[in-house]
Amino acid sequence: HRLTEGANANTASGGGGGGPDAPDADVEAAVVDEGKERLRKLGGREGDVVVTGWDGKELLVPRGRVLCVLGESNGLRHVLVRIVKYPAFDNFILFAIFVSCVCLVIASPLQDPTAPIKVWVGRVDDYGLLPIFIAEMGLKILALGLACEARGTYLKDGWNVMDGVVVVGVDVVDVGRWVDG
Repeated sequence: HRLTEGANANTASGGGGGGPDAPDADVEAAVVDEGKERLRKLGGREGDVVVTGWDGKELLVPRGRVLCVLGESNGLRHVLVRIVKYPAFDNFILFAIFVSCVCLVIASPLQDPTAPIKVWVGRVDDYGLLPIFIAEMGLKILALGLACEARGTYLKDGWNVMDGVVVVGVDVVDVGRWVDG
């Protein structure tokens, strides 16, 4: 769905011949103008791709390769953008954050580390919530890019930077805890 090249594909394939005064040329120009208008409304630039999300909204896939592999026209990247931009994904992550906060409140550092509730909360954090947060981070990096591949990458959003620091910090603490036994 590359909007800026959609009309040019018909001309390049041999269709719409007849010169610039042919009726097909007017139709092609109108399609290009409509595509540019859609890109402008979404804040896009030439070369960006517009995909339709599962909720019917148009989503922008910025031009550029994510981690030097997934280009703006890659089908996997389109699916990943649909996932991370889907409102239910955000709601699920917010619910996981809420559960994490409840676990922090329940597991007081003053409790005995072998107390059943403390052990249960540790398992919920380690085996339930941490993989969810790692998956969220990975999906967003694959969909948006890490740092400089395109506009709107993972590290260009302050909330994502904070989220990444927390997830990586928790991983380091967990690895240290597992190494110490």
